[in-house]
Amino acid sequence: MPSKQERESSDDEIRRWRIPPPLLRDADSPGPEGLSILEEIRSEVGVILWKSLRSTLLWAEVEPEERKGLFDSEASQRRQQEIERSIPAAKADLRRDLTALIPAVESPVEADGEAMAEACERIATWAESSGCPRTALEFLQAGSLCAPRDASLALDVGYAVRELGQPARAESWFQRALGLARQTNDWEPYVLAYLAHGRVMMERGAFPAARESYIKAVRRAGRQNMREMEVEVFHDLFLLESRAGNHGQALSAARETLDVLDPDDDQFPELARDLGIFWLKIGQFEHAFELLREAAKRIQGDARGKALGAAARAAGQVGDRETFDWARQELDRWWDGPGAPEAWADVARGAAALKLKDVTRQAADRAESSARTRHDEPGDFAADALLETIETETKALEAVAAQAQLLDDEQQRIHDVLAERVMSNFDARSDD
Repeated sequence: MPSKQERESSDDEIRRWRIPPPLLRDADSPGPEGLSILEEIRSEVGVILWKSLRSTLLWAEVEPEERKGLFDSEASQRRQQEIERSIPAAKADLRRDLTALIPAVESPVEADGEAMAEACERIATWAESSGCPRTALEFLQAGSLCAPRDASLALDVGYAVRELGQPARAESWFQRALGLARQTNDWEPYVLAYLAHGRVMMERGAFPAARESYIKAVRRAGRQNMREMEVEVFHDLFLLESRAGNHGQALSAARETLDVLDPDDDQFPELARDLGIFWLKIGQFEHAFELLREAAKRIQGDARGKALGAAARAAGQVGDRETFDWARQELDRWWDGPGAPEAWADVARGAAALKLKDVTRQAADRAESSARTRHDEPGDFAADALLETIETETKALEAVAAQAQLLDDEQQRIHDVLAERVMSNFDARSDD
């Protein structure tokens, strides 16, 4: 028999990782389960999705020993007929997945929760691809409740909630994923949950909480030899310390990132971009320009707009009109994706540094129109307000540049090592 001390230690461990109930509803829209489905899909398809969700949630929320007789004996037959009547033959996959949820109604005691969770995931994927993100979230949540020990499913719900701009609710799901992963020693979702939690905290300005999550994530990633995750977490730590104004810690985190990052890794140009933006903000314009120019040539996908805008801004600061024009033209020719308003705002900053008054105005107008087109917050990029902000920033940057040489000896050493390593890595990539 275990001693009293051993029992108390075990009880403490259980309490420590007791799984908190997640937030199933947003505080601003606490309506009944599945209401968002009927709002997004105003048809018979929406109705049958809503009914299937409600019965699945009821099954999941009732204790297994209490599921007998949960639904009447004819409920499954009615549900099958409703699915066949409501879901057209062209949506055969959706019909199949809704049918896979019928066991909750037909034989609630024997129903396989994991199989139902997989069906919910597939329905969520269909809803997301159909432009119905809240419907997708409802089924992701239902899937997680059907498989209540699956940390990865809880993590996916957290991601979906965060994308919908509900940080408090996302935090509850990330905490749930952490507890589940710790209970089952499932280390990949464990690290990813801490990383995701850190990002939510950073976005909310809770820097100490974000830092704590990142440190826990990177320690576990190191223990489990998860190199790619180490890179991602160290990169986020760099961004956190940069945003918090901790220049020495930011440079140390950047060095740690480089230590575990393969020069051929696709994340390398993005680290170089972010490091260049950091140097730009602390007045190290020459280093910033070199990095941002090279990064902008290599980055593709969703991050390209931000890279081009930052390169234009840095080119303006060092007076390189040719690179500025190249970055602006690339942005104009190819990019209207994520980050476009911010990118054009950076072009305006670069133009202001080059004393190109008309180009500054044009870029500020483009930032505002891009924000309206993409349904971002247009007030954040109102041209007149942006121009006033740039004027204020320009004065501040001049003061920063005048003091840029005031990095302490250790920070300067790290700074110089990073600059040399990053540029040599870019040279190596160019030679391949």
